[in-house]
Amino acid sequence: MRHARLLVVLVAALGVAGCGSSTSSTGSAEPGTLGAELGRSGPDVALIQGTSDYAVGPVRVTFLVIDSKSRSVERPRARVWVGPSLDRPPTTSTQAALEPIGIPGKSESATGGVTRIYVARFRLTRPGKYTLVAQPDGAVEVRAAPGTACVFDRRIWHGRSPNLSAITRKVVFLGFTYRWIRPRHDHTPDLHPGLGPLQRQLLGASASQLGYWIPDDGDVPLREWMREHGLIDPARPAHR
Repeated sequence: MRHARLLVVLVAALGVAGCGSSTSSTGSAEPGTLGAELGRSGPDVALIQGTSDYAVGPVRVTFLVIDSKSRSVERPRARVWVGPSLDRPPTTSTQAALEPIGIPGKSESATGGVTRIYVARFRLTRPGKYTLVAQPDGAVEVRAAPGTACVFDRRIWHGRSPNLSAITRKVVFLGFTYRWIRPRHDHTPDLHPGLGPLQRQLLGASASQLGYWIPDDGDVPLREWMREHGLIDPARPAHR
């Protein structure tokens, strides 16, 4: 049997729904190529290779997917594509399964508290340099028409995909949370003198500094608006 060392370059595409950012340079990748698979929706993640020595024939590759907060992404399975380069179609594809590291219940965790690792198995018939792209399962792609409003919990993984069309798409993201959490961006209501009381409240206005923690009706005009429209439910603490 002819043997040769294989250089497998690992990159990752973590697909998710919603908003965010991705710095992938594969926005102009041709459909059907590895680059197109890498250009799917998702935030930037790192793929850490566990194995390093390969031969023509059956190949076993282990890897971790690490997010921007140095946490291991541990979805049960990950789709895997392998090919000679990002600008060419994959030559094979498979699924990687998340498997325990060492002996379950006896072995200690790896660095960072990691206890499981992705394992992919596939066959290569020729020696050479190959690129592996992995995407953990569980993604939901959002395809929305202009004017669509999407509501989601911002704590879920979310990211945008490259816009491969000739049409400019503009999106506005509005985040709502507890009053005492201050805005991430400067939306000073005084910059918009033409706004009404409800609009000013949505931009973070308050009649007093204390109103962010112990608001009265002057701090939250939305409460009076809800009262006028019969939307106040005394059984809900937030409405009291």
